Amino acid sequence: MRQMKLLVRVAFGIFLSCQTAAQAEGRLVIAGGAVSHDNEAVWQAFIDGLPDEGAVYVIPAASSSPQRSAQRAKAALAMHGLDPSRILVAPLAVRDDRDTKGVNEAKWRKNAKDSGLAEGLARAAGLWFTGGDQLRITDLLLGKGEETLTLAAIRQAHKRGAVIGGTSAGAAIMSELMIFGGDSLSALRFEPALKEGKGLLLTEGLGFFPYGVVDQHFGERGRLGRLIRAVATVPDLSFRLGFGVDEDTALIVDGPRLAVVGEGYVTVVDGTGATLSTIGERLAAEGIALHLLGADDIFDLGSGAIAPAAYRASTLKDPYNNRPILGGGGMAFGQQSLASVIGDALLDNSASQQVVRDSFDETGAGVRYIFRQPKNALGFWGRPPDGDARYTVIGVQMSLFPITVTIEEIKE
Repeated sequence: MRQMKLLVRVAFGIFLSCQTAAQAEGRLVIAGGAVSHDNEAVWQAFIDGLPDEGAVYVIPAASSSPQRSAQRAKAALAMHGLDPSRILVAPLAVRDDRDTKGVNEAKWRKNAKDSGLAEGLARAAGLWFTGGDQLRITDLLLGKGEETLTLAAIRQAHKRGAVIGGTSAGAAIMSELMIFGGDSLSALRFEPALKEGKGLLLTEGLGFFPYGVVDQHFGERGRLGRLIRAVATVPDLSFRLGFGVDEDTALIVDGPRLAVVGEGYVTVVDGTGATLSTIGERLAAEGIALHLLGADDIFDLGSGAIAPAAYRASTLKDPYNNRPILGGGGMAFGQQSLASVIGDALLDNSASQQVVRDSFDETGAGVRYIFRQPKNALGFWGRPPDGDARYTVIGVQMSLFPITVTIEEIKE
């Protein structure tokens, strides 16, 4: 298949609203977790966005080992060319690392209100949030009903051009609505809750990313269902958009221009045109649009244009596969990753217009996912000169509904 560069426009109700949303000036680097030290694309995207002067603060507030977590991030940034003299650790944490003798990081909690630290953060060129527990970050920086001095300073720095990046928990905090617990099956079975519950757990995030809900460790932990449920809770239809970021991967945000770097995918869940309903507490949905973006893909939310990487070619004229796909689920089935399901099994398969996957627990409570290929769906596949092949998938239609499965052991 020949190489081609294509610009595709997709219609989202969110675009017009994005034009009026509060837009920060600095870049965002939203990494899905488990970012390796040698992942040049992710670390370089953070460094390349920095102003020429100013300190870069590592904020280890999410970590249970703040000092060590901060030192790992500092080492990675220095390894990729950032002057070590620019890299500082912001003493913001809520947990003490017992392995760091002579330092009680739990006492760093009070620094959230420290005016001297706030002054330094306000002048920062960049801020990097480490992984851990995202609730530690929001509990520390949001305060009780009023933003802390340090969070206000971080917003000030971002407004004047500072880059804000984060991995894992540091990615979860980016959106206004923050996910902090729940797996996909329980999220689709039970009503979301704000503190404790059986299903999806939600709270207020820091809101640096104004375009939708962020989730992380996405493909590796099967979080499609929980992101759909989170998107379904957004009251404004035009903002029902979710972004699931895989591990060792980052979503790079420059205003409404989004780019993907790293080893995995960013999954875009568009619920702006979906029909959502509940059966008891269980979610059903029709008309969800899915997009799967790989490294070097560009998504301009302002215009609605998706530009696949130049080295990816269309799968539609010459699909690689021609085989029927069985519906179902479980360990005996292949094609379980989202890239395999909507890329390899659907858009890159001339024998398939629909793929069905089921998930259920030991009680038989479950959900059926149906992925369909509408006429306007597009798929692309290809590899860069020095990397692995990836898909770009645009406009797959998805529905889901609750099911009950009866399991009976067959005996002679």
